[in-house]
Amino acid sequence: RLVPLLIEARRSGQQAAAAARMLERIGLPQIERHPGYALRVQAFGAFRVWRGEQEIEPREWQRDKARQLFQLFLTQRGQPLQREAITERLWPALSQEAAQRDFKVALNAMYRALEPARPADAPSAYIARDGTAYWLREEADVFVDALVFERGWETALRRLDAAAPGGLDFASAVEALEAALAAYRGEYLPEALYDDWARAQRERLLALYLRGSERLAAARLALGQAEAALRLCELIVARDPCWEGAYRLMMEAQAALGNRAQALRAYQRCVEALRAELNVAPSPATEAARARVDV
Repeated sequence: RLVPLLIEARRSGQQAAAAARMLERIGLPQIERHPGYALRVQAFGAFRVWRGEQEIEPREWQRDKARQLFQLFLTQRGQPLQREAITERLWPALSQEAAQRDFKVALNAMYRALEPARPADAPSAYIARDGTAYWLREEADVFVDALVFERGWETALRRLDAAAPGGLDFASAVEALEAALAAYRGEYLPEALYDDWARAQRERLLALYLRGSERLAAARLALGQAEAALRLCELIVARDPCWEGAYRLMMEAQAALGNRAQALRAYQRCVEALRAELNVAPSPATEAARARVDV
């Protein structure tokens, strides 16, 4: 409960500068409201939310739409959503009057799940409102695994791009990328699998995971760890059977291990997957990789 005390000290002027420095040090420089705990959100694999150390039980949401409303705010983090845009996404089959009524009920249920001790007339520490627009506060004390994954992915790839292959910095960047990818425990919001408002974010995060995994496999291969590269490639094609870069790395890794027949088998798997899924032939880059193996 230190954060509310620091916010009050900064506001009151008593040790304001010291309080502001401490809030900046813990990563909450702009925060204005805090309930005494952080929210921790798991969006990958299965949706779960914790208030501090206490997990929000399914019954506490009271209704599915309250949970979906919070998921929508998470997906559109920091972007104001007009009430009409929200109801169009979550209650598309209802009349405007009925949808707005259900929205109000779901909104209040969501508030009670996230901040059960908040007075009804007090602003939310997590959801901002301006007229009929609502959004998840960017400055709020919320830990989201998808956001951690994305930030770790970006940082690790920058480090990898800047490092010389084979050096200590390169090995460190490889480990950082592996740690970032470990946060991806499954699809983003799988219970919203058929909801359009979650689809773009889900596909974007999956693409980041696959690109990062391909870079990690290539780095492992550069470090002489061909078997580790093969394991990563199998994980990639299990999620996207048409990811050609993974098949090319499979060919290189098998060739490095002296398994020419297995390298050619990887090429054949690529041909079959592309034909079955997309009805296309392998790219010139994949054909060139096959030619190198077949020398």
